[in-house]
Amino acid sequence: MKRIIASTFALATLSGAAYAQNVKDLEKRIEDLEFSNYEKYFSWSGSLENRFDSTTSEEKKPTTTNKGTQSYFETQLMIDMMSRPSDKLSFFGRLSMRKLWNDGSYNAAQTSGNNGGDARGNDGLFTTWGYGRERGTAAVYVERAFMNYQMMPSLTFTIGRLPTIDGMPKHITSASPTLGSYPTLAFSAILDGMALTHGAKVGGGDLKTRFIYTPLQFANYNANPTNTSGRGIGNTNDTDGKKVSTNNLMYSFMLDYTKGATKFVRNTNLILQWVNINEAFFGASTSSTLRLTNQRLALYAEFAGIAGTGFDFAAQFAMSKSESEGKLSGALGVYCNESKCDVDGNSYVLTAKYNFGKFALGYEYINHDKNSFAYDVANRGPLNIYGTAASNTHHMFANWKIDNNLKMVFGYQMQQVDELYTYGLFGKGTAADVERTNFYTRLIANF
Repeated sequence: MKRIIASTFALATLSGAAYAQNVKDLEKRIEDLEFSNYEKYFSWSGSLENRFDSTTSEEKKPTTTNKGTQSYFETQLMIDMMSRPSDKLSFFGRLSMRKLWNDGSYNAAQTSGNNGGDARGNDGLFTTWGYGRERGTAAVYVERAFMNYQMMPSLTFTIGRLPTIDGMPKHITSASPTLGSYPTLAFSAILDGMALTHGAKVGGGDLKTRFIYTPLQFANYNANPTNTSGRGIGNTNDTDGKKVSTNNLMYSFMLDYTKGATKFVRNTNLILQWVNINEAFFGASTSSTLRLTNQRLALYAEFAGIAGTGFDFAAQFAMSKSESEGKLSGALGVYCNESKCDVDGNSYVLTAKYNFGKFALGYEYINHDKNSFAYDVANRGPLNIYGTAASNTHHMFANWKIDNNLKMVFGYQMQQVDELYTYGLFGKGTAADVERTNFYTRLIANF
C-alpha cells in the first residue's frame, strides 16, 4: 500500500525515465524503512563453532596402568533471538544444536534411530547419515527462552528458561562477550525459573540485586489415561514409603556490581551469589530414598585492562555444604555411603590473559576439593574442568582474532583426579591417580 501511494504521487509530478528512477528510489527507501522498523521489534544473530579435541587418559593402579586416547571433531550451532515489542517488554532466546561429525558409535542397548539426536543407536553410521531427514533426529534444543518486563525503572521481572550456563570466566578463554549471567561455580546447568532484579547506581557503577527462583520438579505424570493415580493426582513414594515432593525449593540471591573505566582498570565486575537446594530427590522412586540439601556461596571478581595494559584477570571461589538423607539404590549417599551425611568442600578458579591486539595468551588454574559439589553439565570439553570434584587442572589457551566475525581458540589442559565417585557425586570417594590431557582447537564464526 505504501508503494502504491508513493508511486501515484510520483506519477503526478514526473514522467518517462525520471519517473521510473524516482519510483525505484522511493521503493528502495520504503523497503529500508520497513526493514528498520522490523529490526526495532526482532533481530537475530548466532555462532557456528567447529571443534577438534585430542584426549589422553592414564589411570595408575598399584599393579597396572590403564591408558586410553581418542580424538574427534564436532560442530555446535547457536542461533540467538531478541525481540523488543515495547519499551517495557523484551524477549531473548537461543536455539542450539551440537553433534559429533558422522558419529558411528555403536550401542546395541539403545533403540535404533530414536535417541534424541545422539548418534548412539544400534544402527551406527546408517542411523546418523540420515539425521536431518529422519523423523525425530538431529534435535535442535531451546537452550534459553526468557522475557524481561520492566515493572519500574529500577525493577525488572524475568521468567522462562534462564541464561544459567556458560557463565564467568568462560568468556575470557573464548575471547567472547559475557556468555552467561552467573559465575560458573554458582550456576552451571540449564535452569527454568523466574527472577526479580533491582538496579541502582552505586559508586560510579551499576549494582544489580537479584533473587532467582528455579524449583526442581518431580512431576507425577502417567501417560496411561486409565491410571487415575497418575497425571499429578496421586502421590509417588520412595522405597521407604515416604512421599516424593513434586516441587522442591531451589533459589538464589545475587549481588552483581559492574563499573567502567577508572585510572586502574578498564572494567570491573564483582559478584556475590548464594544458592540453596532444599531436599531434592535423586534416582527412581522404586530404588531410592536419597534427598539432598545443598548450599553454595560463590564469589567472583574480574578486572579487564589492568593498569592501562592488555592484562585481564579473574578469580572465583565457592564454598559448598551438602547434607543428604537416604540412599540411592540402597547403598549410596552424596559423597558418602551412609544414610545421613554432612560434607563440605571448596573450589576456586584463577584466570589470566594478556591481549596483544588480535592475539591473546592466557593461563587458567582450576581446583576442586573432595566433596566440593562441582558440576558443569554444559561443559564444552571432554575433561569437564569446571565440574569434576577432587581434581585440579592447568589450562593454557590462545586466541586469534582473524577478523571481526571469525576467530580461533587453541588450548591445552592437564587434569589430575584424586578421587572417583559414582556419577561424580554419589558414594564415598575412591582414591585414584588419574591424569588426563586434552588439546583442542575451536574455529568460531559469528553472524
